[in-house]
Amino acid sequence: LQLCRYQLKERRLWHDPGPSDEKGRWLGYEANSSVDSALYRQRGALRSALLLARSLRRTLVLPRFWASERHSRPTTLAGLYDYAAFAAAFPDHREAAFARRLPPPRRFHI
Repeated sequence: LQLCRYQLKERRLWHDPGPSDEKGRWLGYEANSSVDSALYRQRGALRSALLLARSLRRTLVLPRFWASERHSRPTTLAGLYDYAAFAAAFPDHREAAFARRLPPPRRFHI
């Protein structure tokens, strides 16, 4: 059920504000398709973002992921990993489509 709900949210077919929307404290990041497309780099960036979001008590807004350098279209977290296990371990997250509803982010590069 969680996977179905997640996939519908990614396609913007399910609107569920949930408790995370009320806080207004989000953390998001992007992956560049040409530079960060290697799966180990995306996994490392996801781990870092999860640690930072948990430390700062923020809701992590997941990015679009890239299956490989050859794929020109991004995929969701469920396309690469077991989403049910991820959601159980890290419940305070939102789908990538949620980022479209947020105000423009303050960007900085590390």
